[in-house]
Order: sequence, then C-alpha cells, then structure tokens
Amino acid sequence: MWAFFVVGVCHFAVIGMGYALVLGASEEGCSLKVVIIDDEKAMHFIMKRMLAKVDEIEIVGSFQETTAAFSYLVNHEVDLIFLDISMTRENGLEFAKRLRESGRRMKIVFVTSYKEYARAAFEVNAYDYIVKPVEQGRLHKTVQRILSEKL
Repeated sequence: MWAFFVVGVCHFAVIGMGYALVLGASEEGCSLKVVIIDDEKAMHFIMKRMLAKVDEIEIVGSFQETTAAFSYLVNHEVDLIFLDISMTRENGLEFAKRLRESGRRMKIVFVTSYKEYARAAFEVNAYDYIVKPVEQGRLHKTVQRILSEKL
C-alpha cells in the first residue's frame, strides 16, 4: 500500500513498503514571490541576505519608492511584501491602504524601526509587524507561517 503526503509547499512524499521517498515538485508557484520596499539600500541588502537563508522564497522585486513598486504590483502576482513605514513621499501605511483599495490582497509584513505604528498597520490588514533590527529567527518564523498557510 502506498500513501502520498504533502510535506511542504514544494515537496511531497511517497510512503510505502517500509520506506519513504521525499520528492520535489517541479510545479511553478512552488515558492513565495516576495517584494521588498524600503527607502534604505542597506535594508535591501540585509533582507535579501536573510531571505536567501529561507527555502522557498523568490525575490521578484526590490524598490526604494512606492510609485515603481505600485506599478509592478498591479501587473504581477506577488505573495508577500516586506514594507517599511517611514519613507519619503508616501509612507508604507498610505501605500498599503492604496494597495488594498486597488483590490490587491497579497500579504504585507511591515518591517520598521517604529513600534508605535503597529495598530495602524493591522488596520490595513498587515500579516505581521517586525521591528528593526530584523532577527533571522523572527523573519524565518513569519515566512514559515505563511508557507504553512499556502498548503
């Protein structure tokens, strides 16, 4: 007798005859498509480096201002946005509200130095709120929670 189990977003297992075989799926959509929006170049570097340590992440965009990010997001499928709050021109909260009003429903994780905006972030349906400096374990926990929901 054989059994088939999903063991992750991109993996499945076939179990039977006293052994298990874990196989990788080759389907598209297997990874989370991620966009980073932060006006600080250093934060892009940090987030890319940290996210590279997490399986099943594909960074599809990286923006320092919201105008270009919005144009990209209305034309591409994205699962998750890491978004700063304090940015020039349009802050992250205003941007998130504009995204929601346009009908976009991707998950938004605010990554900011400001604890005091958490309530406002969740009013625009934030998935999570991470205070800088970002810790690898905290970031990994958030991503794993999203991946588990994608099953």
